Amino acid sequence: MVLLEQSEQVAHPLGVLPSSNLWLTDRLTLQNQQKHRKTSLGRYFETFLDETLVDFLGFLDAGSLATLCSVSKFLFVFASHEPLWRELTLRLSSSSNLKFKHTWKETLLGTKLESSPRCATVVYSDTLYRTWQYARTEISPTWLQYENVKVRDALDFGVDDFLEEFEKHNEPVLIKNALSTWGAFKRWGEAPKPASENLDTGNINLGYLEKIYSNKRFRAGPANLSLQEFVSYCQGPGSFSDEDPLYIFDSTFQEQMPSVVKDYSVPVYFKNSRQHPHRDLLECMDKLRPDYRWLIAGPAKSGSKWHVDPNRTHAWNAVVSGSKLWLMFPPDQIPPGVFPNESGTEVTQPVSLMEWFVTFYEVAKKCNPVQFVARSGDLVFIPSRWWHCVLNLEPCVAITQNYISSTNLRNSFCMMKYNSELVSGIPCSRSKDSLHSDFRAALERHHPELLKSVEIEIENAITNHKKAQSIRKKSSCNGVEWHVVKKQKESATFSFGFF
Repeated sequence: MVLLEQSEQVAHPLGVLPSSNLWLTDRLTLQNQQKHRKTSLGRYFETFLDETLVDFLGFLDAGSLATLCSVSKFLFVFASHEPLWRELTLRLSSSSNLKFKHTWKETLLGTKLESSPRCATVVYSDTLYRTWQYARTEISPTWLQYENVKVRDALDFGVDDFLEEFEKHNEPVLIKNALSTWGAFKRWGEAPKPASENLDTGNINLGYLEKIYSNKRFRAGPANLSLQEFVSYCQGPGSFSDEDPLYIFDSTFQEQMPSVVKDYSVPVYFKNSRQHPHRDLLECMDKLRPDYRWLIAGPAKSGSKWHVDPNRTHAWNAVVSGSKLWLMFPPDQIPPGVFPNESGTEVTQPVSLMEWFVTFYEVAKKCNPVQFVARSGDLVFIPSRWWHCVLNLEPCVAITQNYISSTNLRNSFCMMKYNSELVSGIPCSRSKDSLHSDFRAALERHHPELLKSVEIEIENAITNHKKAQSIRKKSSCNGVEWHVVKKQKESATFSFGFF
């Protein structure tokens, strides 16, 4: 495989340089920069931090932002900041057909713009430069030198093998040759490529879907874009100038494109059958089932930042075209540079995947994550509660689905009941608390014995948890050493702490 080499640093189109460069200049240059900033930004804007100024400009409409571009060099550069124009453009995406041009600013205003005002003053700003830097950073070959996931071939790997080796132990696996019957490979794009072939940094390929459903709108980041608009975005220079490229992650694709039911099917490992009736328990919820399947499509360097799948579900991900770099950490190991809040409802991390890889990948590699590249035709199992991120190495199309089976039912059931604030994927018209009661009612109708068994298991676990707390309280009063309390606490098989 020929990898993308790290290119020489490309100059910012408006001549912006990192703030640190200013301190390497002479005193006169430093004084001139401070003087030009003050006179160019004015009495009030000059006092703003760069981040604050960009945030303020984000409240303006396109006309006001364009007007500021004619005021001074500094305001031209700040008001031309591409993320500002991207947000404005995407706000209008549902009411107009977008034709992507060289920049988001040109796309919205519909005209070729002057690259810079006639002024030799250089603007030094980490805020403005960082976005450009990570948008132009290419995928490093060093990120792809390490693969340690367990791999199985579907030709001699059955459902029982999968359950015993991986799902029951909550461990990930990459399965080859499991999608050979899918029509998507022929009708959406090219057949699976050998791993030895080059990465394709060209156009995204959705085959006949582009023609038949070109005007259908799908969720792509903060906007709803038509398939035609999204393909135009991926094929144009816009996706290469974005720090965090747009990609489709849409749960309504099967309703919007009915013909795709002929193009793919749930792999046998995750499908209910007579022999394995408890593979997908959420199926019995029918129309009350929360969002569970998504079409994923995006250009190179797009993807999913670090997260844990919703509702404590397992998941599978099937790559139709392209290739994806996966990193995973087990539930008790939070990735470097990722900071979830105590309840798990919010996660703080770098703005883009590229920034995380540049900043934290080498640190993360020392923590021994599960890492691998999934290529066209590969099937990935993502265990419940595992942290994972996915970086598209080239234009990619994939399908993913979340499910609850007998192996993770207890954890998911408890989360729905005791941590309902973490529930996601249900309409705003339904309360999050309702998912537990709706799921329980469905299980009572279709799997009453399994429901009874798991509720007894949960009740016993709660009893053990309370005993452990009681022992801890008594030991703190009697001076018993902590390792005794810890041993007793670890004997409990249930925890109320959820990610």
